[in-house]
Amino acid sequence: MYKLTVSFFMAQFAMFSSLDSQASQSEFFSPQTHIINEKNCFRAPFDSYESWLAMITKSSKKRSSNEFELSNRIHGFKTRFPQSEYENFKKNISCVTFRYKVDGIWVDGYAIKPKAVKDLPVIVYNRGGNGRYGSVGFAAMIGSLMPLANEGFIVIGSQYRGNHRKSEVQDEFGGADVQDVLTLIDNLEFLHHADLERVGLYGSSRGGMQSMMVLRERSKPLKAVVLSAGIYDLEAQLAFRPEMENVYKNRIPNYESQKSSQLKKRSAIYWSDEIETNLPILLLHGELDKRVDVSNSIKLAEKFEKNGRPYKLRIFEGDNHSLTNNREAANTELLNWFANHLKIEE
Repeated sequence: MYKLTVSFFMAQFAMFSSLDSQASQSEFFSPQTHIINEKNCFRAPFDSYESWLAMITKSSKKRSSNEFELSNRIHGFKTRFPQSEYENFKKNISCVTFRYKVDGIWVDGYAIKPKAVKDLPVIVYNRGGNGRYGSVGFAAMIGSLMPLANEGFIVIGSQYRGNHRKSEVQDEFGGADVQDVLTLIDNLEFLHHADLERVGLYGSSRGGMQSMMVLRERSKPLKAVVLSAGIYDLEAQLAFRPEMENVYKNRIPNYESQKSSQLKKRSAIYWSDEIETNLPILLLHGELDKRVDVSNSIKLAEKFEKNGRPYKLRIFEGDNHSLTNNREAANTELLNWFANHLKIEE
Protein backbone atom coordinates (compact mmCIF):
# COMPACT_ATOMS: atom_id res chain seq x y z
CA MET A 1 0.00 0.00 0.00
CA TYR A 2 1.13 3.49 -0.70
CA LYS A 3 2.59 5.81 1.88
CA LEU A 4 1.07 9.11 0.77
CA THR A 5 3.40 11.43 2.67
CA VAL A 6 6.89 11.55 4.19
CA SER A 7 7.58 8.91 6.84
CA PHE A 8 10.64 8.17 8.96
CA PHE A 9 11.94 5.77 6.35
CA MET A 10 11.31 8.15 3.46
CA ALA A 11 13.13 11.01 5.12
CA GLN A 12 15.90 8.67 6.31
CA PHE A 13 16.85 7.59 2.83
CA ALA A 14 16.44 10.73 0.72
CA MET A 15 19.92 10.40 -0.67
CA PHE A 16 19.71 10.26 -4.43
CA SER A 17 21.61 13.46 -5.14
CA SER A 18 24.81 11.39 -4.82
CA LEU A 19 24.88 9.15 -7.88
CA ASP A 20 27.24 6.22 -7.90
CA SER A 21 26.37 3.36 -10.27
CA GLN A 22 25.63 3.71 -13.95
CA ALA A 23 22.46 2.43 -15.61
CA SER A 24 22.05 2.20 -19.35
CA GLN A 25 21.60 5.70 -20.76
CA SER A 26 19.19 4.35 -23.36
CA GLU A 27 16.97 2.45 -20.91
CA PHE A 28 14.71 5.39 -20.06
CA PHE A 29 15.51 8.45 -22.19
CA SER A 30 16.47 9.08 -25.80
CA PRO A 31 19.88 10.77 -26.29
CA GLN A 32 18.39 14.04 -27.62
CA THR A 33 17.37 15.20 -24.16
CA HIS A 34 19.66 17.01 -21.72
CA ILE A 35 19.28 14.39 -19.00
CA ILE A 36 22.47 13.19 -17.33
CA ASN A 37 23.66 10.83 -14.58
CA GLU A 38 21.00 8.20 -15.18
CA LYS A 39 21.61 5.69 -12.36
CA ASN A 40 19.94 2.52 -11.17
CA CYS A 41 17.87 2.99 -7.98
CA PHE A 42 18.80 -0.54 -6.89
CA ARG A 43 22.37 0.48 -6.18
CA ALA A 44 24.39 0.04 -3.00
CA PRO A 45 23.25 -0.14 -0.28
CA PHE A 46 19.90 -0.98 -1.92
CA ASP A 47 21.29 -3.55 -4.35
CA SER A 48 20.13 -6.38 -2.09
CA TYR A 49 17.62 -6.68 0.72
CA GLU A 50 20.37 -7.91 3.03
CA SER A 51 22.55 -4.83 2.50
CA TRP A 52 19.55 -2.53 2.93
CA LEU A 53 18.61 -4.29 6.16
CA ALA A 54 22.21 -4.07 7.38
CA MET A 55 22.13 -0.30 6.85
CA ILE A 56 18.82 -0.05 8.71
CA THR A 57 20.16 -2.14 11.57
CA LYS A 58 23.27 0.02 11.90
CA SER A 59 21.20 3.18 11.89
CA SER A 60 18.65 1.75 14.33
CA LYS A 61 21.35 0.80 16.82
CA LYS A 62 22.38 4.44 17.07
CA ARG A 63 18.77 5.48 17.66
CA SER A 64 17.83 2.75 20.14
CA SER A 65 18.48 2.88 23.88
CA ASN A 66 18.13 -0.88 24.41
CA GLU A 67 17.77 -4.22 22.61
CA PHE A 68 13.98 -4.22 22.92
CA GLU A 69 13.70 -0.86 21.18
CA LEU A 70 16.15 -2.01 18.50
CA SER A 71 14.14 -5.18 17.92
CA ASN A 72 10.95 -3.17 17.52
CA ARG A 73 12.57 -0.87 14.99
CA ILE A 74 13.85 -3.77 12.89
CA HIS A 75 10.48 -5.51 13.11
CA GLY A 76 8.76 -2.31 11.99
CA PHE A 77 11.07 -2.03 9.00
CA LYS A 78 10.51 -5.65 7.94
CA THR A 79 6.76 -5.21 8.30
CA ARG A 80 6.72 -2.01 6.26
CA PHE A 81 9.16 -3.34 3.65
CA PRO A 82 8.97 -7.15 3.46
CA GLN A 83 11.71 -8.94 1.56
CA SER A 84 9.23 -10.62 -0.79
CA GLU A 85 7.98 -7.21 -1.96
CA TYR A 86 11.52 -5.94 -2.45
CA GLU A 87 12.45 -8.99 -4.54
CA ASN A 88 9.29 -8.67 -6.63
CA PHE A 89 9.98 -5.04 -7.45
CA LYS A 90 13.64 -5.65 -8.20
CA LYS A 91 12.63 -8.39 -10.63
CA ASN A 92 9.80 -6.56 -12.38
CA ILE A 93 10.50 -2.83 -12.04
CA SER A 94 13.12 -0.57 -13.64
CA CYS A 95 14.02 2.53 -11.65
CA VAL A 96 16.55 5.31 -12.21
CA THR A 97 17.55 8.63 -10.77
CA PHE A 98 18.88 11.37 -13.03
CA ARG A 99 19.60 15.09 -13.36
CA TYR A 100 18.00 17.48 -15.82
CA LYS A 101 18.45 21.15 -16.58
CA VAL A 102 15.90 23.86 -15.81
CA ASP A 103 16.78 27.46 -16.71
CA GLY A 104 20.47 26.62 -16.44
CA ILE A 105 20.06 24.83 -13.08
CA TRP A 106 20.58 21.09 -12.54
CA VAL A 107 17.62 19.45 -10.79
CA ASP A 108 17.33 15.87 -9.53
CA GLY A 109 14.62 13.54 -10.74
CA TYR A 110 13.64 9.87 -10.88
CA ALA A 111 11.63 7.54 -13.10
CA ILE A 112 10.07 4.13 -12.43
CA LYS A 113 8.41 1.74 -14.87
CA PRO A 114 7.57 -1.93 -15.45
CA LYS A 115 10.26 -3.88 -17.24
CA ALA A 116 7.74 -5.11 -19.82
CA VAL A 117 8.34 -3.03 -22.96
CA LYS A 118 5.19 -1.32 -24.26
CA ASP A 119 3.72 2.16 -24.35
CA LEU A 120 2.26 3.07 -20.97
CA PRO A 121 0.37 5.96 -19.33
CA VAL A 122 2.49 8.32 -17.24
CA ILE A 123 1.94 9.67 -13.74
CA VAL A 124 3.98 12.75 -12.78
CA TYR A 125 4.39 12.70 -8.99
CA ASN A 126 4.82 15.92 -7.01
CA ARG A 127 6.27 15.26 -3.58
CA GLY A 128 5.59 17.02 -0.31
CA GLY A 129 7.97 18.74 2.09
CA ASN A 130 10.41 21.52 1.30
CA GLY A 131 14.12 21.63 0.57
CA ARG A 132 15.72 18.31 1.51
CA TYR A 133 12.86 17.39 3.83
CA GLY A 134 10.49 15.15 1.90
CA SER A 135 12.89 14.26 -0.92
CA VAL A 136 11.92 10.96 -2.51
CA GLY A 137 14.48 8.34 -1.55
CA PHE A 138 14.54 4.59 -2.06
CA ALA A 139 12.14 3.78 0.78
CA ALA A 140 9.61 6.29 -0.56
CA MET A 141 9.93 4.78 -4.02
CA ILE A 142 9.46 1.20 -2.90
CA GLY A 143 6.71 2.12 -0.43
CA SER A 144 4.70 4.52 -2.58
CA LEU A 145 5.69 4.69 -6.22
CA MET A 146 6.87 1.24 -7.30
CA PRO A 147 3.42 -0.17 -6.45
CA LEU A 148 1.96 2.35 -8.91
CA ALA A 149 4.44 1.31 -11.60
CA ASN A 150 3.61 -2.31 -10.88
CA GLU A 151 0.01 -1.56 -11.87
CA GLY A 152 1.06 -0.50 -15.37
CA PHE A 153 2.17 3.12 -15.10
CA ILE A 154 5.40 4.97 -15.71
CA VAL A 155 5.98 7.16 -12.64
CA ILE A 156 8.29 10.15 -12.90
CA GLY A 157 9.00 12.99 -10.51
CA SER A 158 11.16 15.97 -9.65
CA GLN A 159 12.95 16.45 -6.33
CA TYR A 160 12.65 20.23 -6.95
CA ARG A 161 15.61 22.58 -6.86
CA GLY A 162 17.34 23.08 -3.52
CA ASN A 163 16.91 19.49 -2.32
CA HIS A 164 20.50 18.99 -1.18
CA ARG A 165 23.17 20.90 0.72
CA LYS A 166 25.22 21.89 -2.31
CA SER A 167 22.31 23.27 -4.33
CA GLU A 168 23.15 26.56 -5.98
CA VAL A 169 19.56 27.76 -5.57
CA GLN A 170 16.84 27.15 -3.02
CA ASP A 171 13.39 25.64 -3.13
CA GLU A 172 10.90 28.53 -3.30
CA PHE A 173 7.88 26.50 -2.15
CA GLY A 174 5.82 27.13 -5.24
CA GLY A 175 8.03 29.76 -6.89
CA ALA A 176 10.60 29.03 -9.59
CA ASP A 177 10.46 25.35 -8.63
CA VAL A 178 7.11 25.04 -10.42
CA GLN A 179 9.16 25.27 -13.61
CA ASP A 180 11.06 22.17 -12.47
CA VAL A 181 7.86 20.15 -12.89
CA LEU A 182 6.81 21.87 -16.12
CA THR A 183 10.21 21.15 -17.66
CA LEU A 184 10.05 17.54 -16.53
CA ILE A 185 6.67 17.18 -18.27
CA ASP A 186 8.17 18.69 -21.42
CA ASN A 187 10.90 16.04 -21.25
CA LEU A 188 8.33 13.24 -21.40
CA GLU A 189 8.64 13.32 -25.18
CA PHE A 190 12.13 11.82 -24.71
CA LEU A 191 10.94 9.13 -22.27
CA HIS A 192 10.86 5.68 -23.88
CA HIS A 193 7.44 3.94 -23.93
CA ALA A 194 5.59 6.98 -22.55
CA ASP A 195 2.11 7.47 -24.03
CA LEU A 196 1.95 11.26 -24.19
CA GLU A 197 -1.83 11.16 -24.69
CA ARG A 198 -2.27 9.55 -21.27
CA VAL A 199 -0.48 11.69 -18.69
CA GLY A 200 -1.76 12.29 -15.16
CA LEU A 201 -0.58 14.31 -12.17
CA TYR A 202 -0.38 13.10 -8.56
CA GLY A 203 0.47 15.51 -5.74
CA SER A 204 0.78 14.87 -2.01
CA SER A 205 0.79 17.52 0.75
CA ARG A 206 2.86 20.46 -0.59
CA GLY A 207 2.74 18.52 -3.86
CA GLY A 208 -1.00 19.22 -4.02
CA MET A 209 -0.29 22.95 -4.10
CA GLN A 210 2.54 22.35 -6.56
CA SER A 211 0.28 20.32 -8.85
CA MET A 212 -2.42 22.98 -8.98
CA MET A 213 0.19 25.62 -9.85
CA VAL A 214 1.55 23.39 -12.62
CA LEU A 215 -1.96 22.98 -14.03
CA ARG A 216 -2.45 26.73 -13.97
CA GLU A 217 0.78 27.33 -15.93
CA ARG A 218 0.54 24.47 -18.41
CA SER A 219 -1.21 25.29 -21.70
CA LYS A 220 -1.74 21.69 -22.85
CA PRO A 221 -4.09 19.94 -20.40
CA LEU A 222 -3.31 16.62 -18.75
CA LYS A 223 -5.85 13.79 -18.45
CA ALA A 224 -6.40 13.25 -14.72
CA VAL A 225 -5.21 14.48 -11.33
CA VAL A 226 -5.09 13.04 -7.79
CA LEU A 227 -4.36 15.38 -4.88
CA SER A 228 -3.80 13.99 -1.38
CA ALA A 229 -3.81 16.19 1.73
CA GLY A 230 -2.88 19.26 -0.29
CA ILE A 231 -2.53 22.91 0.74
CA TYR A 232 -4.83 25.20 -1.25
CA ASP A 233 -5.26 28.15 1.14
CA LEU A 234 -1.86 29.08 2.56
CA GLU A 235 -3.12 31.97 4.68
CA ALA A 236 -5.73 29.82 6.42
CA GLN A 237 -3.08 27.14 6.87
CA LEU A 238 -1.02 29.65 8.87
CA ALA A 239 -3.86 30.03 11.36
CA PHE A 240 -4.17 26.24 11.61
CA ARG A 241 -0.42 25.58 11.84
CA PRO A 242 1.49 28.77 12.77
CA GLU A 243 4.92 27.12 12.52
CA MET A 244 4.51 27.13 8.73
CA GLU A 245 5.40 30.82 8.90
CA ASN A 246 9.06 29.80 9.21
CA VAL A 247 8.84 27.73 6.04
CA TYR A 248 7.19 30.58 4.16
CA LYS A 249 9.74 33.13 5.40
CA ASN A 250 12.72 30.95 4.56
CA ARG A 251 11.47 29.75 1.18
CA ILE A 252 9.19 32.28 -0.49
CA PRO A 253 10.97 35.21 -2.20
CA ASN A 254 9.89 38.71 -1.11
CA TYR A 255 7.72 37.18 1.58
CA GLU A 256 8.10 40.00 4.12
CA SER A 257 7.08 42.74 1.68
CA GLN A 258 4.57 40.78 -0.43
CA LYS A 259 3.10 38.29 2.03
CA SER A 260 -0.52 38.46 0.90
CA SER A 261 0.15 38.35 -2.85
CA GLN A 262 2.75 35.57 -2.55
CA LEU A 263 0.40 33.38 -0.49
CA LYS A 264 -2.53 33.96 -2.88
CA LYS A 265 -0.30 33.11 -5.83
CA ARG A 266 0.17 29.67 -4.25
CA SER A 267 -3.43 29.22 -3.03
CA ALA A 268 -5.64 27.44 -5.56
CA ILE A 269 -8.90 28.48 -3.91
CA TYR A 270 -8.38 31.93 -5.50
CA TRP A 271 -7.77 30.81 -9.07
CA SER A 272 -8.85 27.17 -9.54
CA ASP A 273 -11.36 28.30 -12.18
CA GLU A 274 -8.41 29.18 -14.44
CA ILE A 275 -7.54 25.49 -14.83
CA GLU A 276 -9.04 23.54 -17.74
CA THR A 277 -12.63 22.94 -16.64
CA ASN A 278 -13.06 19.38 -17.89
CA LEU A 279 -9.97 18.01 -16.11
CA PRO A 280 -11.12 15.38 -13.56
CA ILE A 281 -9.58 15.82 -10.09
CA LEU A 282 -9.72 13.44 -7.13
CA LEU A 283 -9.23 14.97 -3.66
CA LEU A 284 -8.18 12.75 -0.74
CA HIS A 285 -7.78 13.96 2.85
CA GLY A 286 -7.80 12.67 6.42
CA GLU A 287 -10.44 14.22 8.66
CA LEU A 288 -8.02 14.60 11.59
CA ASP A 289 -4.98 15.71 9.58
CA LYS A 290 -2.79 17.74 11.97
CA ARG A 291 -0.33 18.87 9.29
CA VAL A 292 -2.69 20.21 6.63
CA ASP A 293 -6.20 21.22 7.67
CA VAL A 294 -8.88 19.14 5.93
CA SER A 295 -10.71 22.41 5.17
CA ASN A 296 -8.18 22.92 2.36
CA SER A 297 -9.68 20.06 0.36
CA ILE A 298 -13.26 20.87 1.36
CA LYS A 299 -12.98 24.50 0.21
CA LEU A 300 -11.33 23.50 -3.06
CA ALA A 301 -14.08 20.94 -3.69
CA GLU A 302 -16.65 23.70 -3.17
CA LYS A 303 -14.90 25.72 -5.88
CA PHE A 304 -14.94 22.71 -8.18
CA GLU A 305 -18.66 22.21 -7.55
CA LYS A 306 -19.42 25.83 -8.31
CA ASN A 307 -17.49 25.69 -11.59
CA GLY A 308 -18.96 22.38 -12.72
CA ARG A 309 -15.67 20.51 -12.74
CA PRO A 310 -15.68 16.68 -12.72
CA TYR A 311 -14.24 15.82 -9.31
CA LYS A 312 -14.53 13.54 -6.31
CA LEU A 313 -13.82 14.42 -2.67
CA ARG A 314 -13.04 11.57 -0.29
CA ILE A 315 -12.60 12.49 3.37
CA PHE A 316 -11.37 9.60 5.53
CA GLU A 317 -13.08 9.83 8.91
CA GLY A 318 -10.76 9.88 11.92
CA ASP A 319 -7.63 9.58 9.79
CA ASN A 320 -4.38 11.54 9.64
CA HIS A 321 -2.14 13.26 7.09
CA SER A 322 -0.72 9.94 5.84
CA LEU A 323 -4.13 8.22 5.74
CA THR A 324 -2.58 5.53 7.93
CA ASN A 325 -5.88 3.89 8.89
CA ASN A 326 -7.25 3.79 5.34
CA ARG A 327 -4.26 2.98 3.17
CA GLU A 328 -6.00 0.24 1.21
CA ALA A 329 -9.11 2.32 0.55
CA ALA A 330 -7.06 5.38 -0.44
CA ASN A 331 -4.92 3.22 -2.69
CA THR A 332 -8.02 1.83 -4.40
CA GLU A 333 -9.44 5.30 -4.97
CA LEU A 334 -6.16 6.51 -6.48
CA LEU A 335 -5.65 3.50 -8.71
CA ASN A 336 -9.23 3.48 -9.96
CA TRP A 337 -9.11 7.18 -10.75
CA PHE A 338 -5.99 6.89 -12.87
CA ALA A 339 -7.01 3.56 -14.42
CA ASN A 340 -10.36 4.96 -15.50
CA HIS A 341 -9.20 8.33 -16.78
CA LEU A 342 -5.92 7.13 -18.30
CA LYS A 343 -7.66 4.04 -19.70
CA ILE A 344 -5.50 1.27 -18.32
CA GLU A 345 -6.02 -1.94 -20.31
CA GLU A 346 -7.12 -5.04 -18.40
